[in-house]
Amino acid sequence: MKIIEDCTYSSKKYFNDADTLHARHESISNYSTFLSGFTGVTGMVGVGSFQETMMKKFPSMNIGGFTVSGLNILLKSQDHLSKSVAARKIGGEYLSLRKRVQFFMNLELPNIEIDGAIKSLKEFKETNIDIDNRNPPLFYAASFTKAQEGIERGEATYANEEKNE
Repeated sequence: MKIIEDCTYSSKKYFNDADTLHARHESISNYSTFLSGFTGVTGMVGVGSFQETMMKKFPSMNIGGFTVSGLNILLKSQDHLSKSVAARKIGGEYLSLRKRVQFFMNLELPNIEIDGAIKSLKEFKETNIDIDNRNPPLFYAASFTKAQEGIERGEATYANEEKNE
């Protein structure tokens, strides 16, 4: 069913986006922390000297200070961590919808009339569209490619699930 397929790809892609954003945040944070420590140690070594002498003897302190400032500005302006949390939430919404549709298809559909089935399917599609419209797309091509490759390897298929082709 198309809704299940859409939800599978979207959830996996958003989870991959979340991982990418979180890794970027961690990487920048680690560099910033290291440089802060390095700059602090460099400054402590030069304690007692005049500011002018320190600037000549320890240019690494000045370069480190500017670099740390730039990294912290990047951390705040890009806000990778909150984007990562948002992407994980969106992925969870798609996964939840997928599970609801699967439950409906496996347990409810065989026992209801055609009008009820059509109504439920329309509700699922509207929910899918609502998730799409409420959330700004975070699109990293590598995340989608990784999701697609994983799904093709069967990462998103359960043992008791039929292949939806």
